[in-house]
Amino acid sequence: MLLAHFTSTRQKKRKLLIDKHEFVMDRKLKGSINWRCARYRSANCKVRATTHALKSGQEVYRLKYARHSHQ
Repeated sequence: MLLAHFTSTRQKKRKLLIDKHEFVMDRKLKGSINWRCARYRSANCKVRATTHALKSGQEVYRLKYARHSHQ
């Protein structure tokens, strides 16, 4: 499992950074958060990520459809 890195958008919402790709929150569930690529509309990118909080307070992520359709 890899640690997730976060920053914020201009509107002060959380944004997930994985490598050079940005993800925006799609939905918040009880124990996890689903994210989608920030370019899901403009580049028709299907990559998604899910973050889970650990007991230590850190968050880990998993990717689905790991190949982005853009650079």
